[in-house]
Amino acid sequence: MANFTESQAKACTIIKLMKTSKGDAVSWDARVQDENGKHYQLSDVSSDSNPSDSDIKSGILNRLLETLVSEVKVIPVIEEIESGKGLNETIG
Repeated sequence: MANFTESQAKACTIIKLMKTSKGDAVSWDARVQDENGKHYQLSDVSSDSNPSDSDIKSGILNRLLETLVSEVKVIPVIEEIESGKGLNETIG
């Protein structure tokens, strides 16, 4: 479990984004990697159907600062579902 400072959270890199839709409801989930190479899965970082890069980054930053997050095992990524939206960029 990890608590992030603002500078630690902003140094995280977005490594995976996935959009889930159920009817009119939309949810974006993200996986981030911290400076030590640890991975964290974050749910519902945005509910906008087409958020901007800054909206995604802001949602991830808020989750990292407000929530105690658990490290997840690294599973090789076979296919990226979404591109853009800040993927492979640091939060800050």
